[in-house]
Amino acid sequence: MDKELLEAIREELSPMKQKINRLEILLEHDIPDQIRLLAEGHNMILDRLPEADEIDTLRSRVRTLETVVTKHSADIAEIKKAQ
Repeated sequence: MDKELLEAIREELSPMKQKINRLEILLEHDIPDQIRLLAEGHNMILDRLPEADEIDTLRSRVRTLETVVTKHSADIAEIKKAQ
């Protein structure tokens, strides 16, 4: 191969090499930071969620409240009819 051909190949490879270097930096630094931030946000959401036993207690309380509200609504409707 002659020198001109080698130089032309080098010139074409140079921008690719720069892109590969930028991609390596992105993969080594930026992406792990973004994944860490995502995981931290996920953990914050999980911390705010009630535990499984708390959810069962809340469901039970909501069912009781719904029953009481339904009964009270019926009682109120009956009282209004009586007036």
